[in-house]
Amino acid sequence: MSEYDGASLFKRLLAASGILREEQEQNGSERQLFKLTLNQLRMVKNVHGLVGESGSGVKLKALAEALDITPAAASEMVETLVSKGVLTRASSSLDRRSVSIQLGDKLKKSFRKREEFFDNLAEEYIASLGEDDREKFISLLSGFVERLEQEVAARQSAKR
Repeated sequence: MSEYDGASLFKRLLAASGILREEQEQNGSERQLFKLTLNQLRMVKNVHGLVGESGSGVKLKALAEALDITPAAASEMVETLVSKGVLTRASSSLDRRSVSIQLGDKLKKSFRKREEFFDNLAEEYIASLGEDDREKFISLLSGFVERLEQEVAARQSAKR
């Protein structure tokens, strides 16, 4: 097997991901995340992704669509996570029927800490590279991620 074999590369990426995940688990604050079911973790990840930088929350319907579940199932799962303090639910000031879902304060803080850790680690690594290697690394990694996103989108589109 070549050292550049696709399966080998994928295993290395998974190993890197595992190292980062284990580092965060050691910090204790992340343990709250790991007491959730896989579906609950998936919902938390989607809420975090859909809320993004805006911080304005996500609507239940958009969350249900992102998870490919019914709004009723999404509502039930949100209610469970709200009762655990993982998510918050707030009525819109414009439309009281509209509900905005966000991460709870502890989880927001945990995500910020995790992102800061990853950002610092990436900055340190990139700073250790020469300028040519830095540009190549960023370009190749960006291209690889773009290709993965295209493949996933194509597969999801084919399922529908």
